[in-house]
Amino acid sequence: MATEKTTQAANDALTFWLVPGNTAPVRPSALFVALFTADPTAAGSVGAEVASGLGYARQPVTMGTPVNGQTASTNPLTFGPASGNWGTITHAALCRSANAGTADLLYVGALDAPVVVDSADSLTIAAAALMATES
Repeated sequence: MATEKTTQAANDALTFWLVPGNTAPVRPSALFVALFTADPTAAGSVGAEVASGLGYARQPVTMGTPVNGQTASTNPLTFGPASGNWGTITHAALCRSANAGTADLLYVGALDAPVVVDSADSLTIAAAALMATES
């Protein structure tokens, strides 16, 4: 699953590298992955994030050392088991916090294939399947 940078992440990068004297963005102390039933877009909308309280929680992720402008997750991610129907999961995002519904997305992208998550199901994203790219 490849991702694109959100507008907020792009603004943070531009501020860090190109605006001398401006307060640099704060680097997150941890990263998390969120799941969505629709594209959160580069705007970073969290309206379609899976609802917390149905066995869903954002999962912590570690990203590897970048090579040729690309980095990948180093750990597998397991969401669930669901205690209710989550719907059809189409997208995921790298986030700054563990709090579902918090608009803090950095990179967003479509899953390789949509996944229907019903009650008692889990969704796993394999290590190295989540990638962020800079070009």
